[in-house]
Amino acid sequence: MPERSRAEQLLGLAAGKLAALKAGDDVWYTPGEIGRDWKQFDEVKAFPFYGVIEGGTAPVGDDTQDGGGVLEQTVIVVIWVHEDKIAWIQEEKNRRVALLRSCQDVVRAITQHWHNGPDWLMDVSRPSVITDEATLLAKPFAYGEVTVRFRYWADVGTI
Repeated sequence: MPERSRAEQLLGLAAGKLAALKAGDDVWYTPGEIGRDWKQFDEVKAFPFYGVIEGGTAPVGDDTQDGGGVLEQTVIVVIWVHEDKIAWIQEEKNRRVALLRSCQDVVRAITQHWHNGPDWLMDVSRPSVITDEATLLAKPFAYGEVTVRFRYWADVGTI
């Protein structure tokens, strides 16, 4: 059986970091559902939903050494929240607050402690965050995405 690509391994590691989130001192919410695909709000069974999907993979620089080179893998975490299906702590239910807190949880999980990761992983970028800009049509749901780029060493012919 072939070995999983480094890109696939990164996606699995990111999903694992999200699965380890537990509401408490440094985390707002325990994830309701984590998937390895994008879902529409009406497909989500529990909130917050975090969907870990792959973005592009691209070489960094144009030279190779020892038969390999540096690649950059984009990982996107899709977030859905529902203001009535989130565990609130003595606050008014508000989908925008829940979305921003969920984004904060994802950023923390994805970017921290990668120094304990695989030896081929070189760097993790600062994440970018986009949201649905509070559209009225999505109520009581809210949507966001956290995007992170991972730089890693890969042998020629692998991703």
